[in-house]
Amino acid sequence: MPTDCTAANINGRAIRCILFDIGDTLWTRISDTTALQQLEEQASRRALDILAQHLPPSTCPANDHALDKQLYKAIGNELHRQKKRQPLREPDMATIITAALLQLGFPPIDYTVGTILAEALRIRNIQARALFPDVPASLAELRSRGFVLGIVTNRSYGGQPFYEDLREFDLLDYFDYQHMAISADLGLRKPDPGIFLHALNSLAIPPQKAAMVGDSLRADVYGAHQLGMLTIWKPRLVLRYRAAETGQQPLSKDHLFTYIQQHEQQWDYSPNDYVRPDLTIEHISDLLDILAKAGPQ
Repeated sequence: MPTDCTAANINGRAIRCILFDIGDTLWTRISDTTALQQLEEQASRRALDILAQHLPPSTCPANDHALDKQLYKAIGNELHRQKKRQPLREPDMATIITAALLQLGFPPIDYTVGTILAEALRIRNIQARALFPDVPASLAELRSRGFVLGIVTNRSYGGQPFYEDLREFDLLDYFDYQHMAISADLGLRKPDPGIFLHALNSLAIPPQKAAMVGDSLRADVYGAHQLGMLTIWKPRLVLRYRAAETGQQPLSKDHLFTYIQQHEQQWDYSPNDYVRPDLTIEHISDLLDILAKAGPQ
């Protein structure tokens, strides 16, 4: 990768601002599947205990391991249906949980109880995620080079709980919360251009002077491409490894793109919303070889 690039000579653009996705870009799910399963079980039991406080005993099944799994599966299925119906809108988790409980045979619950359950089911990111090792030093260096940093992320919750998660990871040392665009707070999901514009407008940066870094071809690359931003793709490492196993060595960018596009299309709802990224990186630290200094205001 070149080491003498400046922000002003990347595709003729003077990049001043870098927006980041979070999941699988700045942090990743911990590899301890047993620990993750235990966290989910604890969360579902918290939720079922709350249900027992608000529903007649005869309507509450026994709090058992099978119900733990059924609850998460029902919520996942309802999320999938909602995102398929409105792919650019962030579903409301209280509504999702209420619908999932109905599928499991529970009686209707009040929206306020649904909100309490959503919080009970939330697993703290500090428990289930870990920053990629190179992230803190790379973000600090990019800031020292004059870049303005922001976040655009699709998440099922935002507000104070998400703020606390970011603080636990020390990410607020590099990002100002008021310059983040979080789907749960805005009701919009990437690749809707509006969610990117929310972050850019808060930073007073035009799209042409901004780059977007993320792992999703549709949400991050296609979303930012619609506004003319520089798109920097950081494919998930596990998918990079799987792509390498199915193609010729060394792994070509064309095969990597095709493999991950096909993978994403299994879960996305607009199969034509894919474009090739301007740049592809493997680690966040690779940005330091691409963006030597921020462009002029």
